[in-house]
Amino acid sequence: MYKSRMLTGAVMLSTAAGFATVASAEEVERSNWMPNVGSLDFETGEQPLGDMWTFNCPRAGTVSISVDTKDDTDTQQADTDPIMFLVDGQGTLLASADDDVDCTYPPVCGFQCPAVTDVACGQGGAHSVIVRDFGTADATGTPCQEGGGYNLTVEVFVRGVQLPEQALNLNGGPRRAVPRWARNAGKAPVGPALDDEDVPFQELFGFAGADTTDAAIRSVMPENLLEK
Repeated sequence: MYKSRMLTGAVMLSTAAGFATVASAEEVERSNWMPNVGSLDFETGEQPLGDMWTFNCPRAGTVSISVDTKDDTDTQQADTDPIMFLVDGQGTLLASADDDVDCTYPPVCGFQCPAVTDVACGQGGAHSVIVRDFGTADATGTPCQEGGGYNLTVEVFVRGVQLPEQALNLNGGPRRAVPRWARNAGKAPVGPALDDEDVPFQELFGFAGADTTDAAIRSVMPENLLEK
């Protein structure tokens, strides 16, 4: 499952949004493991395995998120190629990310790690981060095929003030219910938020008016995810 790191030593403030926030809060991190998804058959509706994390993102806020690799095998490299999707509380895709920043431990298959910066929090409320492995892409001759660990970092700011861990409420696994839009899409209708299960991916592009006009979002449509 996952582990959390509690952050301490910040000065608490009060904001008009009604959240206890901090002027000097640190980023909030979680760690987990995800499987390699292999070669997906989107034509038959196959969904990728992966994780869903949910967190509080107020209407006036912005969020920055990154996913980094871990050294699971003590080789100073990783055996996973992470990608990430940010979804608001209504199931609308706000952003996607793939090869944006260098990974701490370079994937053996090549490529980089996903990150988004200062994305507006949409209509506010419980947002979701979907993290999964890309699949079968290979730029080095050595495929990423074993899955691996990753570190998720989330920062939310409201009017320039950062939400602390308690207000951000970043969770997954057994501590978090599946969002309503994901249940409506037929994914894990009961139980905890998704962990190494089918993540609601294809539904993102036809649910709640998801915007597919942006080139970065179009690039992660199912038909474009078969190759980098």
